[in-house]
Amino acid sequence: SHSSVEALTATGATYVHIVNKAVIPQSLPQIISWLLFMIETNIRSATLVGILTGTGIGYTFDMYYKTMNYNAVALVTFSIVIAVIVIELLSNYIRKVIL
Repeated sequence: SHSSVEALTATGATYVHIVNKAVIPQSLPQIISWLLFMIETNIRSATLVGILTGTGIGYTFDMYYKTMNYNAVALVTFSIVIAVIVIELLSNYIRKVIL
């Protein structure tokens, strides 16, 4: 935090050195955590929007649903749920390792 920046300043480090050795290493875990959160949120949003608008993975869902192929609808739904759970578990694991 402020003490590491102050210590580097006291040793005569330049601005670039202070940023590389103090600021980035301390803020990187929060940046990665935020990035993982945004990826999770975007995947959930994209799946929901896709199902509602009938584009992307929602197109596959909509096509099978309209043709009353409920086994395929169940498989698509199950695949989406499994993908979201796997991404969530992977994200939590990465957070535990970093933080």
